[in-house]
Amino acid sequence: EVALSLIRTVEETPEYNRLLHINLIQLGFPRADRMLVHLHHQGPFVAGAQIVLPMSMHELSPALKRVETIAFERLESQQMTGFIDASIRQNTPALRNPRY
Repeated sequence: EVALSLIRTVEETPEYNRLLHINLIQLGFPRADRMLVHLHHQGPFVAGAQIVLPMSMHELSPALKRVETIAFERLESQQMTGFIDASIRQNTPALRNPRY
């Protein structure tokens, strides 16, 4: 259910649609309460970029806002991103190379 909500939200929200081109969603990875989203190259994301998102419906929207904030900061500074763990609420890690 949360994966379908993610896909709908990305398709219906112009900011997310412009930034996130989803290739694959792995549910329950790296933990049972998380999902790992693999992206195609688009915007500040390298091909194969990965985003960890919570699998909770009420935590998904704030996590997507964190992704949006980081992505726009990376675009402004002309940096690429390969990994974001948006399941972490404070000090969200964003790295050039994926960890998984």
